[in-house]
Amino acid sequence: NSIGVSYGETKIFKTSVALPEVVCVEAYELTSSSVKILGKVVNHGGETISEVGILYGTTSDLNPITSSKVVSVYTNDSFNITLTSLSRVTEYYIHLFATNSAGSTYGDILKIKTLPELPEVITNDVTDISNNSAKSGGVIIDDGGTEILSKGLVWSKSNNPIVEQSLRTDEGGGETDCHRRQTAQ
Repeated sequence: NSIGVSYGETKIFKTSVALPEVVCVEAYELTSSSVKILGKVVNHGGETISEVGILYGTTSDLNPITSSKVVSVYTNDSFNITLTSLSRVTEYYIHLFATNSAGSTYGDILKIKTLPELPEVITNDVTDISNNSAKSGGVIIDDGGTEILSKGLVWSKSNNPIVEQSLRTDEGGGETDCHRRQTAQ
C-alpha cells in the first residue's frame, strides 16, 4: 500500500521433473561385429541426466530388463557408444535411452544389419605335377556369412597370384570344395 510492501509466509516448492528426450543421430563405422552409435539428449526434462545408453537385440521387442544393455555416464548432450561382439550378417534393433530423476525415456528404434566378412579358404597341396599340368584344389572353411558366388583356382609364374591378374578356373558358386587339374601355361 502507500506505506510499503508486505510479504506473506515464504513457501518452497519444486516444479515436477519431466522425462528427458534422446534421439539417435547416426549409426556409423558398421562392421561384421560392431557399430558406433551417436546419440543426443535433446531435452534434460528440467533435471540432471544421470546416464545414457543403448538397449539392443535381434528382435524389436527391446525390454529394459531382458535386452542387452550398454550404459554410459552422461558427460555431454552428444554421446558415442560402440556396440561390439555382434554376430555377422545379423539384424539388430537399437534403442537409445537417457535417465534423470524422473526415470528413463527411450528414443526411436533404429535397425541395422552387420556386414559379412571375407571367406576363409585353405589351398590344397599341388599334386600330379607334370611338364604342362598340375592338380590342386581347396576348401572354403568359412563362407564369411554369405553365399559363395564364385570359386576356383588362380595361378601364375610369379608369387601371390590374384583373380584379376592371373590365369584362373571358375567353379561356380555354392559348394565349398574346389578341385581341378590345369594345364600349365
